Amino acid sequence: MKKFFCRLLDAIFPRQCVGCGDLENVVCDVCLGKVEGEKSFWVGERIFICFPYHCLLVRKLIGAVKYKFFRDVVGIVGEMMVRRVLGCGSFGGDVFGRGVMVIPVPPNRDNYLNRGFNQALELGKILGGGCGWGVYDCLDRSKRSPPQARMKRSERLRNIFGEINMKKGFDMGLGRKTIVIVDDVYTTGATFRECSRVLVKAGADKYKIYGVFLAGRSC
Repeated sequence: MKKFFCRLLDAIFPRQCVGCGDLENVVCDVCLGKVEGEKSFWVGERIFICFPYHCLLVRKLIGAVKYKFFRDVVGIVGEMMVRRVLGCGSFGGDVFGRGVMVIPVPPNRDNYLNRGFNQALELGKILGGGCGWGVYDCLDRSKRSPPQARMKRSERLRNIFGEINMKKGFDMGLGRKTIVIVDDVYTTGATFRECSRVLVKAGADKYKIYGVFLAGRSC
């Protein structure tokens, strides 16, 4: 019955590529190839960016997840992240192996209510599964602060400070773990720094905290 309704919906509302509008696939092979042609890069020594945010197709993929709520796209870009991380030798040499903990950035509560899912958690699950890492959804947001998408750097820092905390009941020996914080977009680094601050306060080693982001800017 579920397959029947899915086919009916596809017939009424044909799937279109979020990049070029081509029918059949939510992301066509041509657009995927163009995105895969973009280079990954590091911001400092601990932030790994899978794809540059300046790429229009990357922004369309992110928009399809964040504003059109296409969960199918999360699976596609999650697998792309896995390939990038597995293909990055320097990153793998530092943190691959047992004892790695993937921690997704907690969502803004209003965004979560609108979307019905946390894209950082979904990406983290795919990344953890593909790399053999454990996934721990241990962070939470304590208040309903405004979304940060249109904020300046100074505004983001003020907005996020004190908002993130550890969920009750999570005592995982953080000091012995390598931690990989996962989210979709890296901009100013304010959210990553706040997550790191909370984790260090809970016992994590600040020198063992990394970030993996679907997209971001170099500065």
